[in-house]
Amino acid sequence: VNGLVLAEDGSKMSKSKQNYPDPNKVIEQHGADALRAYLINSPLVRAEPLRFSEAGVKEVVRTVLLPLQNAWSFFTTYANVDGWNPKTDLAKALPLEKRPELDRWILSVLQSLVRDINTQMEGYYLDKVVPPMLGFIDDLTNWYIRRSRRRFWKSDDSSDKASAYATLYEVLTTFSKVIAPVLPFFAERLHQNLVVETGMAAPGEDSVHLCAYPQPDEKRIDLHVEQAMASVRQTVGLGRALREKHKLKHRQPLATLTVVSTNEAVRKALTAHAELLEDELNVKQV
Repeated sequence: VNGLVLAEDGSKMSKSKQNYPDPNKVIEQHGADALRAYLINSPLVRAEPLRFSEAGVKEVVRTVLLPLQNAWSFFTTYANVDGWNPKTDLAKALPLEKRPELDRWILSVLQSLVRDINTQMEGYYLDKVVPPMLGFIDDLTNWYIRRSRRRFWKSDDSSDKASAYATLYEVLTTFSKVIAPVLPFFAERLHQNLVVETGMAAPGEDSVHLCAYPQPDEKRIDLHVEQAMASVRQTVGLGRALREKHKLKHRQPLATLTVVSTNEAVRKALTAHAELLEDELNVKQV
C-alpha cells in the first residue's frame, strides 16, 4: 500500500467502520494550517502510508502555531507601547555589522534556513521542509526573544532597542514568506498585519502569496557566530540536564560550572560567552 492515509491503528479508513475523525471537525478545532503542516511533514509526501493521528495535528498547534503567535504578539505589544513604526523607525537601526551578536546570530540563522529550505524545495523533498522551520521557531522563541526581552522594555539604550525592533521585524516578515506554502493562512495574517497595514508592502505584494519566495542573502550568513551560539546552547542544555539529574532547582545558585571540550573553537566560544552561561545556568563562575 503506497501513499494511503490509514486509520490510527493502521487499518484502512472506512465509512462503515467510522474509524477516522471528521475532517471538518479537525479543521474547525485545530485549523487548516495545522492539518496541512502535519500532512506535509508526513510520510505521504514520500508516497508512503500515514497512520493519521489527530494528536499529531494538535502537536503542530502546540509546537508551531502557538509559539509563532506568541512571538508575533510579543513584537506587536511592545511596538504599540513604544509607537514603533517600520516606515519611520527601521532606518534608525544600526547597520547589521554593528548590531549586538544576538541580532547578527538570528539573522544569520534565518538566511541559513532560507538557503536550506530552497535547496529542499528545489529537490522536491517536501518532507525535509518542516523540521528546519521547527528548529528556527525554537531558535526564535526559546533563545532570541527570551534573551532579548529586556532590550524591548529598557529605555537607557535607544540604539540597542532600535536594533532589536528592526531585527525582530525583519525576522517575522521574512519568515512569514518562508512558511507561506506550509502555513498559508497564518502567514497571510502575519503579512497583512506587519507589512500591508503598516504601508510597507511593495507594489504587487498585497498578499504574502503574491511575494517572491525569499532567496538567501549570503552576506548575512556568519557561520562563526552560528557555531559559537550552537556551542553555548548545547552547553546550557547539558547544564540544565545535570541540574535535573541531581535535583538542583534552577533558582539555587551554584559555585562553578566546568565544561570540558577537545575542540579549541568550542572552548574559545564558551570562554567568550562565560557571562551568558553563568546567567543561563545560575552559576557564579564558568
